[in-house]
Amino acid sequence: MWLINTTTLRLQGFTTPSKRKYAILSHMWEDEEVSFQAFADLGNAGKLKGFAKIERTCEEAKSRGLEFAWVDTCCIDKSSSAELSEVRNFLTRSIDSAAYPEQGDQLHVPVVQRLRRVLRLPFGPVDW
Repeated sequence: MWLINTTTLRLQGFTTPSKRKYAILSHMWEDEEVSFQAFADLGNAGKLKGFAKIERTCEEAKSRGLEFAWVDTCCIDKSSSAELSEVRNFLTRSIDSAAYPEQGDQLHVPVVQRLRRVLRLPFGPVDW
């Protein structure tokens, strides 16, 4: 699984991400989001509108003592079926209990539903 180092803004791969604490940003996608492939070139990725969300997430995570962050747009290599399967399994276990909400104290339910739809996860009940 890929996580963003909040200091370097570089992706780092981990086989056991559950052993680390990290922020999670899952949000409503807009134009010019930063994909996994685009994130490899920070110079160009930084020109996309969606990069500001990634920077803000990393700044906030770092201010709270977190070394890493996971952002749904750029931490998933959607061209890899093995990685998609790994992320689906991970999110099925943890998305309802771990989130770094961008809006207030509650995770925006449509954001979770969109992420589940993108990753083809079952919708199930949401208790927020």
